[in-house]
Amino acid sequence: MKPLSKTKPGTTSKCGRNGKKNSNPKNSNIESQSFVPKIKKCWSNSLASNSSHITAQTCNKTTCILCPNIVVLSDDSNSHNEVVQKTVKNIWKHLKISSMEMPKRFTNIIFPFCLTCKPLVTLLWKQQLKLDAILKSIEETVHSIERVVVDAEILGSRGQQPGTSSMARLEQEKFSMLRQLILAGKYIQCKLNFMQI
Repeated sequence: MKPLSKTKPGTTSKCGRNGKKNSNPKNSNIESQSFVPKIKKCWSNSLASNSSHITAQTCNKTTCILCPNIVVLSDDSNSHNEVVQKTVKNIWKHLKISSMEMPKRFTNIIFPFCLTCKPLVTLLWKQQLKLDAILKSIEETVHSIERVVVDAEILGSRGQQPGTSSMARLEQEKFSMLRQLILAGKYIQCKLNFMQI
C-alpha cells in the first residue's frame, strides 16, 4: 500500500474537499471581471429606460383647464387643432369673454380638457352648429316672405279688388300697413347694401 503523499509546507493542495482539482484562480478572476462591464451596462440601460418611461409619463400628464382632473396628452398635443379652436371660440362667445383675452394658438396643451369636461364643451359646440343651421333656415324663410311682398309690389299682382261691401269692410279691418313696413325695411336694407359697395 502506497503511503499518502504529503504536501509541502507553504504550498496548497491541488485537490479540493471533494477531491476535484481547483480551477485556475487567474482564469476565474479574468472571467468574473469580464462580466462586470456587461452587468453595469445592463443595469445602466435598465435605469435609463425606467427613468425615461417615468419622465415621459410625467410630461404627458397635466390637469384639465376647467377642473382638477388629470388629462393624458398625446404626442401631437402641441400641434394646432381645428376642433380645439372652434370649441374654444364657441366657449368665448357664450361666456361673453373678451376676444382680447383669447390666445393666438389652439392646442391640447394650451387647452387640455378632461374626459368629463370635453363632452360638455363639445356638446355646446354641436348645439351651436345646429343653432346656426336653424338661424340660416329662418333667414332664408324671411327672405322668401320679403320677396313675395316685393314681387307683388313690383308686378302689381295683388289679386282682384273687393267687389262686395262685406269684402270692402274686411279689407278695412286688416292691417295693410304690414306690407308697407316690410317694403320699407327691405328698402333700407337694400340702401345699406348699396352704400357698402
